[in-house]
Amino acid sequence: MLSSFSARSPVILSSLIVVALTVGLLAATAPFMAIGVVVLAMIVWMIVAAPVATLVAIIVLTAMVPYGLMNRYGVGGGSSAAGLLASDVVLLFALARAAVVLRTRSLSRQHLLMSSVLLVFLAVTALQLVHGASTGRDLSAAGSEFRTLLGFSVFLVALPLVGDPKQFRRLAGGLLGVMLALGTWGLIQWFTQLGFVYDVGVREGVALTTSGRGQLQGGLFAYPIAVVGAYAALLSGLVASSRVRLLLWAALGLNAVCLLLTYERTFWVATVLGLGFVTIKATGSSRIKAMIAAPLVVLVGIGILSAVAPNELRTAQERVLTLRDTSSDESLQERFVESEYVLDEIRAQPLGSGLGATIFFGDPANFVPPTERVYSHNAYLWLAWKVGIPAGILLTLLFVYAVVARSRTTTVQHKALATGAQGGLLALLLINPNFPAFNGLSITATMGLLLALATLPKEASEDHPGSPSGLRGLEPWRG
Repeated sequence: MLSSFSARSPVILSSLIVVALTVGLLAATAPFMAIGVVVLAMIVWMIVAAPVATLVAIIVLTAMVPYGLMNRYGVGGGSSAAGLLASDVVLLFALARAAVVLRTRSLSRQHLLMSSVLLVFLAVTALQLVHGASTGRDLSAAGSEFRTLLGFSVFLVALPLVGDPKQFRRLAGGLLGVMLALGTWGLIQWFTQLGFVYDVGVREGVALTTSGRGQLQGGLFAYPIAVVGAYAALLSGLVASSRVRLLLWAALGLNAVCLLLTYERTFWVATVLGLGFVTIKATGSSRIKAMIAAPLVVLVGIGILSAVAPNELRTAQERVLTLRDTSSDESLQERFVESEYVLDEIRAQPLGSGLGATIFFGDPANFVPPTERVYSHNAYLWLAWKVGIPAGILLTLLFVYAVVARSRTTTVQHKALATGAQGGLLALLLINPNFPAFNGLSITATMGLLLALATLPKEASEDHPGSPSGLRGLEPWRG
């Protein structure tokens, strides 16, 4: 320990001197820039000394912190322009650290293949950014889309951590904290009826219902992942700590309620299928217990909701009944029209129209005037439109592979976490045709992490001597 510190102390001391001198020179003439240097130095220190906390911070910043808030305080950001966000800075430095660390690690063939595919996709994405800029696309829109797709690179940041038993346990504990915070944040939005801005807050009204007062949007894509992940951990039956089991049940309950309050039928169906996937992959006894307990838990939940939130339960029932008749769903019809316009763009440029590309259409039948849009509800079509059919297929196959791949980890505890990640990814892949996870800043970083968790290496299951194994020893997250 002391020898390691001594070896690194000249570098640390030199860095501190450089930071101190820079801050001192800027303090009198540019105090805000001096503060920026201090903040940047703190970020770099955290990334080097606390990689797990860094990874958890990236997930929290992208999945929970409102984009408008980050952009307001970003470099060059504002109400009409996308600036450099705090999440961008942390991710870029984390990628730099990962590049250094991964050079010294021996990766499995599985992870080498996945990393290569992801790097090829990101290279194509960078070329499409240049393509979009060179053809006169809005640079702010193109840059925002590149930032979103760069979120998948969190896979590379997570690789060194999921392969280290000590770091992995801390990461598992950190993710449990994130799930609890996510569910709590969702209920805060609901009870305060936070205004809907930048996909955060509660959007007024619930289509095709008579009693709905709004739909929870903040954390929308993350709720299915939290529900499936907590369920997989509990289903394993190997969480020895009663405190951790209680926290997992709390995370499952909070996020299930938030998922209900989104009133998004696609998310409900996808989550149920994700839970079914996890149940099928469970051991025989666990599968039987789940099939017996699940209906009882659902009935208890409905009973509680009927007593404390009858209006919300009635709205959910009305939304479920609309699944039988999609012909009257105006939003669904508009998405069909939107997809036709996107398909026209794909046919015209199968290798990609470039980031920032737009379509121009409206829906006269529903009195929607034509507008220019960079967005498409179908994520698969959006991907083929912006980066090209080959790159879109490449990324989709990467995620499909992660869902069906066999984890190399040898312990049942870690296999349960891997299965939970696979179930979460499956839910997102099923959501993609109606709600674009691939082009959502709030979820792409989390999807990159799920790629790593779904394909855990054997090393993650090899505990250090004397340390608790797997889910029995969730440590607080810190480097």
